[in-house]
Amino acid sequence: MVSRYLRLLTSWLALSSATIIWNGNFNDYATTTDLNTWSFSNRGGEWQTYIYGNKVNTNTASTWMQLDPSFKNPADGQSRQGIRTRITADSSWNGQTMMRTELIPELSVGGLQAQVQTGVRYYSWSMKQSSVNALDSTSNHQLVFFEAHFADIQYGGPCGAKLCFNQVNGQQTPLWSTDFTPDTWFNFALMVDYNAKQVALYQSTGSSPMVQVVAPVATSVSASDWHMGHLRLDGGSPTYPQDLYYSGANIADALTQIQTGTNPTPTSNTPTGNPTSNPTSNPTSNPTSNPTSNPTSNPTSNNNNPTQGTTCIQQCINQCGSAGVQACDCSSGSPQVTCRGGGNQGSGTNPNDCNHLGYCSDVCGSGNVKSCTCVGASLVPECASASMMAVSMMVILALIFVLM
Repeated sequence: MVSRYLRLLTSWLALSSATIIWNGNFNDYATTTDLNTWSFSNRGGEWQTYIYGNKVNTNTASTWMQLDPSFKNPADGQSRQGIRTRITADSSWNGQTMMRTELIPELSVGGLQAQVQTGVRYYSWSMKQSSVNALDSTSNHQLVFFEAHFADIQYGGPCGAKLCFNQVNGQQTPLWSTDFTPDTWFNFALMVDYNAKQVALYQSTGSSPMVQVVAPVATSVSASDWHMGHLRLDGGSPTYPQDLYYSGANIADALTQIQTGTNPTPTSNTPTGNPTSNPTSNPTSNPTSNPTSNPTSNPTSNNNNPTQGTTCIQQCINQCGSAGVQACDCSSGSPQVTCRGGGNQGSGTNPNDCNHLGYCSDVCGSGNVKSCTCVGASLVPECASASMMAVSMMVILALIFVLM
């Protein structure tokens, strides 16, 4: 019992000190078909979704990627759904011999690219394979990797029948490996220090807090697209289809553990317009994705999280309606709201414009928003005082002491 509360305290401390810069938890997508709306001329949403088998012209992203609540880590209470990526013998992208179904964070709006690729950043996600349509270990599967390949999570090939941390400094000798047990959720956080040119790896399973499994090690860190999905290097295989499941991805300035709680409802932050199935640029010959010019992203705003701060914000939104919120004060028992009366509230694509009040919750943490004010066309969050967070920590510590 005591160890359980210690784990909760560890998780709480990690969350309270982390700011999520980009959120890829799929909460912005109401249905699987929303994945089809991204294109190079219609950017937006959480993910770029253009890398998939397009031998058949009618194929779209949703041919190879499906969203469903059953596809997420059940321990993750902040994601309403996960994604299943699939490859078959028809998963050749733009005529390549590799089989590919991949996602790339959409980072082109709000200056997110510059925010992500600087300083120390933590790339976090959960993943699993099922006993049904499992991967074959005879081939090299790149499951999470940077386009520059300075730190990969792979399975098979040089890793054998293991899930491994590979390609650090171009080396094919894994720095860490484990059995990729079917139907088990594996949680990862990859620390990337863009200044010191180092990486480190944290890992756990299920709902357990992640611990460091690879200490910081030097590598050729560079700004490049981050891929999550399935790239099988050596072409066709009789063991198809093969499925992988992902959920809870984010990029933060500190380690974020699995967040428990009630699942949020979807937002409407997906791009609109007619999708384009195929990218407009030529593929590379290397096992990487489309060139990284103008990479992109849009963090989610969980306006409906059932926690004090976000509930308060949602009440402000409901009170103002189409007029828009000028200021939302959550410091008292009930929200104190000032409505804008219309006017410029931002473009709807910048994550901190006045259309996305959930941005304040992303910055402060759910339930820790004191006020959220629209200044010009940008949101300015004010978080609850550090003393309140200290009181919460003392309450948890006291509870642990009593249970001991």
